[in-house]
Amino acid sequence: MAQTQQGKKHASFRAISGTSGTFNGDAMAAMAVELTAAGRNVPATFNGRMIAWLKLRTGSTDSNINQLMVRFAKQHGARNWDRLGEFPPMEA
Repeated sequence: MAQTQQGKKHASFRAISGTSGTFNGDAMAAMAVELTAAGRNVPATFNGRMIAWLKLRTGSTDSNINQLMVRFAKQHGARNWDRLGEFPPMEA
């Protein structure tokens, strides 16, 4: 069976974090890995961490999570977050 776009995003987060839990757990871990590597603060909440991570990954100063998700998706060739599949780890 083909993997869904959500499944592809999950696999990308797992590849970054080295974890094998739930989507949210693996995403939280992956975002923490990349934020820490960049010397950034790692917020405790999912949305806070997602905003910080998306700002890092997109180079944006915007704090609107929905706009950041679209910007990130577009950087990786997708129209929006729902259509985003795999994405690479942040370059060191």
